[in-house]
Amino acid sequence: MDFISTHIVIPGHVTEVRDAIHRLCAEYGFPRKALEEIDIIATEMATNLIKHEAVNPNICYRIEECSTGPCALDLMSVDDGPGIASPDDAIADGYSSHSSSMGVGLGSMKRLSDTFELRSSADGTVIRVRKYAADHTDPFESTLRISVLTRPHPLEHVCGDGYFIKRFHGGACIAVIDGLGHGTHAREASACAETYLETNFSRTQPLDRLMRGLGEALRHTRGAVAGICVIDEENGELQYAGVGDVTMHILPKEDHCPVWNVPGVLGMQQARIITHRHRWNDGYHTLIMHSDGISSRMNEDDMPMHDSPVNLAHFIMNEYRRGEDDATVMVVK
Repeated sequence: MDFISTHIVIPGHVTEVRDAIHRLCAEYGFPRKALEEIDIIATEMATNLIKHEAVNPNICYRIEECSTGPCALDLMSVDDGPGIASPDDAIADGYSSHSSSMGVGLGSMKRLSDTFELRSSADGTVIRVRKYAADHTDPFESTLRISVLTRPHPLEHVCGDGYFIKRFHGGACIAVIDGLGHGTHAREASACAETYLETNFSRTQPLDRLMRGLGEALRHTRGAVAGICVIDEENGELQYAGVGDVTMHILPKEDHCPVWNVPGVLGMQQARIITHRHRWNDGYHTLIMHSDGISSRMNEDDMPMHDSPVNLAHFIMNEYRRGEDDATVMVVK
């Protein structure tokens, strides 16, 4: 089914959306314990949007039916900013940026959900959870920690860069996109790329085909450059393809395997796509991908490599941002 979207503005909307989600899940046979936990998750999601005065706040939800297993509630909180300063810390119990909060909202939501995803930048926050109608255990749940930061050109209010994160069973697909130039038209190109990847990514589709399709989708825009990476934790492998000035680092440097992007602009010149492969070890490798608003001349010895992805991303943004362009950095551990 398609997503149902509810705009959250006043406290009364919290009760309305919670009850609507409860009724929908009850119709699909969710047991009482799951319904009680869904009530808590939906209430926390909607309340946080009001409490933190989010811009354009919405709760989106749908039921995903599966012929081979229990159906699931797919529930999202989406807004346009101002973002969460420290997403990793925000999930921890006791953390709060709001004086009247107990600081247990995000942590309890994660514990009560079967899957939990949080991504946040100055451009907005997406919190996405999945809750199954029956007990569900994932034999290979992704352990990847992913953090991304974006900053607009100093003279712009809109960041022309974009990014994409799609977790799947045992891994994730991530991308950094840089719309040509900066400002509103650059953002239109990167938003087009995000939509295409969200709609068309499939774990079974070859990466070069996904990249070529992205180029076709961007033809009606001013174009963009992009790097796309698929991490398969289960098989210990990473695949990467890039077009234009997006840079990827695999660290530690002594284990570095050079990767390069083909020249060109997606949506303008249809470049020949090259897919690189590299081994991936959880807990050992760190991936850093960034747009050209970040200098590629990073010194690993000066970076807090053992810190959390969000702190490492902040360090890179503060130390290596060029300052005259949009800038995006993504860190995966």
